[in-house]
Amino acid sequence: MKISISASSPAWDPKAFKEQLTYVQEAERMGADTVWTVEGWGQDAVTPLAYLAAQTKTIKLGTAIMQITARTPAMTAMTAMTLSSLSEGRFILGLGSSGPQIVEGLHGQSFERPLSRMKETIKVIRAAFAGEKITVSGEQIQLPLPGGEGKPMRLAQPPNEEIPLYLATLGPKSLEYTGQVAEGWIGTAFTPERAEALLDPIWAGAGSAKREKSQIDIHVGAASVAFGKDIESLVAPLRMSKAFTLAAKISSVILQPCEISFFQISLASSNLNSFLL
Repeated sequence: MKISISASSPAWDPKAFKEQLTYVQEAERMGADTVWTVEGWGQDAVTPLAYLAAQTKTIKLGTAIMQITARTPAMTAMTAMTLSSLSEGRFILGLGSSGPQIVEGLHGQSFERPLSRMKETIKVIRAAFAGEKITVSGEQIQLPLPGGEGKPMRLAQPPNEEIPLYLATLGPKSLEYTGQVAEGWIGTAFTPERAEALLDPIWAGAGSAKREKSQIDIHVGAASVAFGKDIESLVAPLRMSKAFTLAAKISSVILQPCEISFFQISLASSNLNSFLL
């Protein structure tokens, strides 16, 4: 088992961000394996990692997640390869579909068929990492643009197929796909008592691709730890993020095939149902 930490303090709060840097450096000194950043509708996940890469030496640097609709797939690949070079190979590319509120409300992209978009995005990224000319004729991504003047291109960076790819997925088919192609899974909703609901599809996907379980790193968030006598004051800061996870970010497209297992996992993982809902 490896220990990871998250770095989510906003860059627009200098005091909090400076304290976070000290936290990350101390965690590195104590042997933490990875620091993860997030992005929603505030700051992006990449810029803080670039700063942390310059201030650390050994800790791995991962995005949990970069939203696949917030950037073109080619730009995602360019960003990942650049940060991997700057950090001397410490970068982990964590990708996810996000949810309809952010995808459609903020980025103006359709959230329909998120798994198809994920597959086509990864096809572009893998080709870019391999130094190949990028051509995709998918349902949602087409490169070069049909009818345009552009020709297939490869990135002007040395190939780098060593960048680990982690996926944050929830639906059964998406989990199976994770097991087939990814180096790791980012579990955004997980509890040990219901682990099979999410892990079994991953293992099934791995088996179909003739991969071993050991080839897939399972990254799950542990419970938040806080100390105090007033439970209400400790729970209060969690309400907003939990409510958003259960409502705004979750699409009927994701929930329909796994409605029961997902809610069992999401609710059981917090053990704070009465406070959060």
